[in-house]
Amino acid sequence: MEILNSPNELLDMQVHISMLRKMGKKCTVSGSSISIEESDGLQNELIWDDRSIRNSLLILGALTARFGQAKVPLPGGCKLGDRKFDIHVHVLESLGAKIYEEDGYLCSKVESYP
Repeated sequence: MEILNSPNELLDMQVHISMLRKMGKKCTVSGSSISIEESDGLQNELIWDDRSIRNSLLILGALTARFGQAKVPLPGGCKLGDRKFDIHVHVLESLGAKIYEEDGYLCSKVESYP
């Protein structure tokens, strides 16, 4: 997949690219384009020491659906103050996932995963 006219200089885009790489994707950035290739190393955990953004919550659902469990960093704060993520937790729980916090990460697990 190739994304054209991407604002790659923005910090949030750099975090997104880092997230994809941590999950095992091959990302090649060239100017304002990004090439993303599938790899065999896709992981169900998104663990890093870098800045966290709220979109890691969206990845939690996708990883849970694919692997039956997942682990992503809790979203960081912002200048607006605390922003709750309870709606994300509620939706995943309503779909049958157990959601819990552990050491700065939001974790999920589905007991009856195929």
